Amino acid sequence: MIKHEKAQAVADAKSVSTIRLQPRWLRPDAAADYCGLSRSSLYEEMGAGNIRSYRVGGCRLIDREELDRFISSHPEKGSTNLQ
Repeated sequence: MIKHEKAQAVADAKSVSTIRLQPRWLRPDAAADYCGLSRSSLYEEMGAGNIRSYRVGGCRLIDREELDRFISSHPEKGSTNLQ
């Protein structure tokens, strides 16, 4: 590889944006932030069986896909259905 090609390859590698992975399993504080609920409202929904959570070791964890399902099943507050 020619010197300038190598320098270009290094520059290209640095310019590629970094992909940040989002965790699939969230702790209650992060889960509440994710779906726009207070922590106590999140626990109320979990207690009512509307959001499933799991205990792993000493941690309570909520699957982000479970939160997406919950969010999708509830229309936005104050929205109107224009049919």
